[in-house]
Amino acid sequence: MQDSVSISKPWLLQIDTVGRDDHFFHAGGNSLLATRMQARVLARTGLAFQMSAFYRSPTISGLVAGAARDDIARAVADAAAPVAPDVGTHREAGAKSIRNVIVTGASGFVGIHLLSELTRQLDRVFCLQRCDTARAGHARLEREARTAGLAIDFTHMEVVQADLTLPQAGLSDAD
Repeated sequence: MQDSVSISKPWLLQIDTVGRDDHFFHAGGNSLLATRMQARVLARTGLAFQMSAFYRSPTISGLVAGAARDDIARAVADAAAPVAPDVGTHREAGAKSIRNVIVTGASGFVGIHLLSELTRQLDRVFCLQRCDTARAGHARLEREARTAGLAIDFTHMEVVQADLTLPQAGLSDAD
């Protein structure tokens, strides 16, 4: 763990003192200085950190506390990790197994990975999508899956036109 004094020296700012919670960019830093500072911190202290993490927490205390972990890389790794929902552990004795689910947000980054795993494990996944037609919603999910490099079996999925901002998600009683 680095101390704040050894990290503050290479900040390259034209100010007399740098406090642990002083925001690098509010104190006059910019992206060019941040890149130079990153190289100097590494050379002088051995502390390596991702710039994306520094941009999220551009303070000495953030670096010292370990905010240098790259949360984006961790989120990508978490999304790519297999999902193994154990729906059986939360059921009452004698209850039927969950075979169908309703999902919102399936077209987002995390949602498309969740959809991929759910379609492998369940009989039917109903995806509430804000779309003009169910076919258009289905096409969007196929595009998102290709972009994410996922091979989803869409025969286990059904798009339901819905809008969560509307009462009853825009669905009628017949839906």
